[in-house]
Amino acid sequence: MKYLKIMLTVLLIVGLSGCVKDKEIIHSRIDYPSLDVPSFINLLKVGKYKTFLLPAFTPSDIPELLKYRNETVLIRNFPFNPFSSYSMEECRLGVFVLWTIEGMRSAAASGSEKIYDILQFQSLNPLLVVESTKQLVDINNEIAHAIVSLKYYEWWTLNEGLDWAELCKIKPWTLLSPGLYN
Repeated sequence: MKYLKIMLTVLLIVGLSGCVKDKEIIHSRIDYPSLDVPSFINLLKVGKYKTFLLPAFTPSDIPELLKYRNETVLIRNFPFNPFSSYSMEECRLGVFVLWTIEGMRSAAASGSEKIYDILQFQSLNPLLVVESTKQLVDINNEIAHAIVSLKYYEWWTLNEGLDWAELCKIKPWTLLSPGLYN
């Protein structure tokens, strides 16, 4: 019975692997970890990013990522946490970029140097959440997006030269002024 299960599993995997319509997807999964930031952003903007994996960005990529933090264009094909039970149809590019940076920060804050060590996602979806109440902020809330964007920019620029491990212990959103969400 054990051998039958193994054999059926192998057949199922082999059979389903032939069902991929776009053979470029398989090749792209190998290339995506080495993408640079502008190429990644371009693929997101044109809806051609074809995997749920994020590129293997490092802290040296953060200044380039931060250039896109204020982008309000809505993207539809973007990496997502495969364990999420809530699938997002669209996301602001700037919010997604901040979510990507937060994934890097939270991975390092947890003791990992690689975003992949914690499934490369800091949360299930790229959403803005009021930390004190855990309330979701509307995806189109321009004020919230601008505030969070500024806080991540300040977090990076005001702490330049700080050791990466130490920088990651600082939560960018704790730099928010009191009353901004009240």
